[in-house]
Amino acid sequence: MIIRKLSLTASIALSLLATFAPAQEYAASSPGGGGGFSASLGLYQADSKVQSPSGSEDSDPYSVGIAIGYDFDFYWGHLFSPQLGYIQHAVNSEDDYGSYKMTTIYVLYDFVYKPSWFAQNMSVRYGVGNFIKKIDGDGGTVTVPNGSGTATAYRPESSTSHSGTFNLGLQWDFGAIQKTWGVRFYAFAFDVLDSKKMQLAYQLNGTYYF
Repeated sequence: MIIRKLSLTASIALSLLATFAPAQEYAASSPGGGGGFSASLGLYQADSKVQSPSGSEDSDPYSVGIAIGYDFDFYWGHLFSPQLGYIQHAVNSEDDYGSYKMTTIYVLYDFVYKPSWFAQNMSVRYGVGNFIKKIDGDGGTVTVPNGSGTATAYRPESSTSHSGTFNLGLQWDFGAIQKTWGVRFYAFAFDVLDSKKMQLAYQLNGTYYF
């Protein structure tokens, strides 16, 4: 919990620093400058623990995500860079007792900024987001083996949840090597107003500009 609070504090500090530091002329020097589309493909992972089939704790699996966005010219050396994305979550399950599908559709309202002391091809992304997670399950109960006997287990039911996020990321555009490609790393902070529920998630994307 302490590590998560420190991570949140660092995220807010970096966001404020990026907002008030001197800017370079961003739109003219970046392949993602104002007036351009982008498409991303990458991996997403929540910083949480899940139960493995053996009953021990395991890291949340990596999930594949895609996104499309558009960069608009904005004020004070910024770009406004909204994105619409989709995540197909990988679910750890070795049987059919609790099988279900989980997907997320999200919208990011990001700003892109390049402080003057950053490397030429690197910039900061920060903003807020809305994640809509949907679980598709059969619900009901099923009888499962339990030692020498059996037990009743509850199958996941279909449900939809909404979560707001604070986003902080770094963007690297390959520039002279390949002007139409870049890499983005994101950290998403969920439920930041509730220290008991706050959770982090990470995403690494390859991005194509067109």
